[in-house]
Amino acid sequence: MKKRFSKQFESFAFVLLLILFTIGQGCTSSGAQKTLSLTIAHLNDTHGNLEPLTLEINVNGKVIDTTVGGFPAVTAKIIQLRQRTGHFLFLHAGDVFQGSLYFIKYQGMADLAFLKLMKLDAMCLGNHEFDIGPELLSKFINEAQKDFSVLCANISAVKEPLLKGKIKPYVIKEFGSRKVGIIGLTTHDTSNISSPGDKVSFFDPIKTARTVVTELTEKDINIIIVLSHLGFLKEVELARTVAGVDIVVGGHSHTLMGHFENIPELSSETDYPYVVQNSNKEIVLIVQGWEKTKVLGILNVGFDSAGKVVHYSGHPVLLTGNKPEHFKQKNANDQKESINTETFQAIANIIRKDPVLEMIPEDKQAKVLLDKFSGPILELKKTVIGLSEANLPHVRMPGQTHDIAGKLEHGSLIAPVVTDALLWKAKSLKNKNTQMVIQNAGNLRCDIPKGDVTIGQVYELLPFGNTLVLFDLKGAEIKEALKTAIIRGDGAFPYTSGLRYTADLNGKDGAFLTSIEVQTEEGWVPLNDSETYQIATNSYIASGKDGYTVFEKVKDQYETGFVVAEIFMEYVKTFKTLKYPETRVSVSR
Repeated sequence: MKKRFSKQFESFAFVLLLILFTIGQGCTSSGAQKTLSLTIAHLNDTHGNLEPLTLEINVNGKVIDTTVGGFPAVTAKIIQLRQRTGHFLFLHAGDVFQGSLYFIKYQGMADLAFLKLMKLDAMCLGNHEFDIGPELLSKFINEAQKDFSVLCANISAVKEPLLKGKIKPYVIKEFGSRKVGIIGLTTHDTSNISSPGDKVSFFDPIKTARTVVTELTEKDINIIIVLSHLGFLKEVELARTVAGVDIVVGGHSHTLMGHFENIPELSSETDYPYVVQNSNKEIVLIVQGWEKTKVLGILNVGFDSAGKVVHYSGHPVLLTGNKPEHFKQKNANDQKESINTETFQAIANIIRKDPVLEMIPEDKQAKVLLDKFSGPILELKKTVIGLSEANLPHVRMPGQTHDIAGKLEHGSLIAPVVTDALLWKAKSLKNKNTQMVIQNAGNLRCDIPKGDVTIGQVYELLPFGNTLVLFDLKGAEIKEALKTAIIRGDGAFPYTSGLRYTADLNGKDGAFLTSIEVQTEEGWVPLNDSETYQIATNSYIASGKDGYTVFEKVKDQYETGFVVAEIFMEYVKTFKTLKYPETRVSVSR
């Protein structure tokens, strides 16, 4: 309804509105606050992956290899976002450490150089930040805190002199007159799966979150972000049960969110953002950025004067190559080669139309920095870490003929050694009772010859960056997984540790599995269909790839974050000598 004003009152009203408008620019204090629009870019679980990786994308029905991610491309995108958006945050949800030769060589300092270059606002500690112990983490934090905050609220390090007073529970960021609290939380299980030492304690993250949210609320902060390394399921629980949290920027579970129709290799687990309601029926947004700089999450959020989410949008963006040499396709001889200019232009046109794909030239300063760090990596690959006392050739299936070793009746000789390494690592984790390992033949790519074993050979053998995953299965489900993988064969063929089996491929249906046994302290015993076993495998088949759909159906998977190549390297360094493996797979035709 229109109201009539005298000219005097109109003049007064105009002046009052002008004052309120001036105060309200950007965002104001209580009462007349405008919506605060905030853009959040985020990474998690980068694990020392500074360089671009390779991924298949679908272009007009053809599969094309392209480079994706890498810190030079991510740096360029972060700079672009800072220039194009008003209020901006760049966050990292933990696990900078471990996962590549860059970490082995530079112990996280190379990653830190890029995070500083990108002007990171805050990161929370992941479990892998504690893998080498408090001394290395202390060094990292000492250098990092000059530029950004390192957060973890559910930790006590007062008894550890190297870390005492260095880890903040939260940080407060100001945007005009509005304040945003960012709380750091890490997995409660860190003491069991990493090496923080006896003087560092971890507490329940949800109870801690409630306490810190109350503290921030009492400081009149009504916009709260949890920067989390808890894993997606725990982050959903936190979002639903802790009132006052608006956004959870997560990690640890390497969850792929969003929609990637043009990327056949990718199977998204949920929408981006994932939206839940808390106990007060308020919206809470949950996001993750997958892993290894393959995607950069970009979330746009609007908050009203009460700090409630009033609008949101965004998606993860996968930064592809931007030059013809960054793309490869198979030629008539089934060999991969660089594409021509015409094909590149066609690909570029498709990428421009896809909101989750983007070509962006690498930042020049970041590229120079990467070149500086990459040179010594070539020398590192020559480092000898152990000895193989026998030739350990690799074929995918039993009965196949190796070029040098001839027919291998029991299949690969290096695959069982790698499965032994995975079981050794899984058994070393506290509060875990892993009994067996199943892994696919395609996870391995070459032989290990008799003689010195080098770092370069390990990464040639295990090049994919897959990680160790633990979960429980019934005996009947294990039998089903083996049956499916044996029938599928080739790269899916299963090699084991703590488990052995014989198969007669002349048998019908599941009857061809004539024997399956589990290794126990008392010796080998038959697999029990109704008994639950804890198994370990690599993240590739844990996600259902290579036909391991039984694994994919397990919702409560434990992603350790330990890279298979690094586990094997640690195994070689520890035991010094690789030996000829015992037979665990017998297949007759």
